[in-house]
Amino acid sequence: MNDKSRQVAVMVTAVIQVVINTLIGTGIIDFGLSSTSAISDSLPNYFTPAGYTFLVWNVIFLGVLVYSFYQWRGDQAERDVHRRIGWWAVAANIGNGAWPLIWGAGGAKGTDGFQPGLHLISGFIIVGILFCLAMIFARLRDMHTDLGLLDGWFIQAPYSAFFAWINIATIANVTAILVSLGVEAGDAGAYWSVAMLVVATALGSGLILYSRGLVSTVAFTGILVWAFIGVAMGNGEQSGIVGITAVIAAVIVVLVTVFSFTGLYSQRELVSIQSST
Repeated sequence: MNDKSRQVAVMVTAVIQVVINTLIGTGIIDFGLSSTSAISDSLPNYFTPAGYTFLVWNVIFLGVLVYSFYQWRGDQAERDVHRRIGWWAVAANIGNGAWPLIWGAGGAKGTDGFQPGLHLISGFIIVGILFCLAMIFARLRDMHTDLGLLDGWFIQAPYSAFFAWINIATIANVTAILVSLGVEAGDAGAYWSVAMLVVATALGSGLILYSRGLVSTVAFTGILVWAFIGVAMGNGEQSGIVGITAVIAAVIVVLVTVFSFTGLYSQRELVSIQSST
C-alpha cells in the first residue's frame, strides 16, 4: 500500500477510536452496552486503579490524535519512521476502538446481559493492542538516533505513554476477566495483586532501561507512576500491603529512570563516541 493510504488509515482510525471511547465513556451514546465503570464495579479485585486514574485516557487520546495529524503533513509522508510504525498504529487504533464495545457487550456481573465469554475476547483484544504498541516502541527505540525534537514530542512521547498504560491495563483487564470467569481469590486476592505489581514493576523497569530518549522515557515512567499511585489509592484502604507495594513500585520505577539517565545513558554516549571515531 502507498504512503497516502497509510496516512489516511492512521488518521481515520485514530479519530474513530477516540469518538467511540468518548461516546461510551461519557454516556452520550451507550450503544446498549454496560458502562466500563459499572462492569469494573461488578468485578471487584485488588488491582483496579482508582476511578480518576482512567483520566489518563484523555492524555493518550490527545497523543494519538497529535501523531495522526503530524504524520499527515506532506513532508512526513515518505519518512521511514512512519512507514515502519504506521500500520502498527492503525492496528492499535482499531483494537482500542473495538475493546470498549466488546467489554461493554459482556455486561456487568449479576445482570441479565452478563456474558463472561465476551470479557474473555476483550482480553485477547487488549493483548493484541499491547503487541502492536510493543512493536512501535521497539522500532522507535531502534530509530532513536534518526528522530528529531518534534519526533520526540509527537511520536515517541505519545506512544511511550500509550504503551506504558496498556501494560498496566492488560494486567488489570486479565485480573477482572478471571473474576468474571468465576475465579475468586478471596483473601488471597491481595497477594495476587502484590504479585502482579511486582511483575509490572520488573517489566516496567526493564522497558525503561531499554528505552531511548529523554521525552520517551519520562513519558513512559510518568504513566507508570500515575498507574501505580492509582492502584494504591484505589485499594489501599482494603489492603495495606497492596497500597504499600504500589507506592514502592512507583518509587522503584522513578529510581530506575534516574539511574538510566545518570548511569546507562552516560555509558551509551561513551560507546557512541568511541564507535564514531
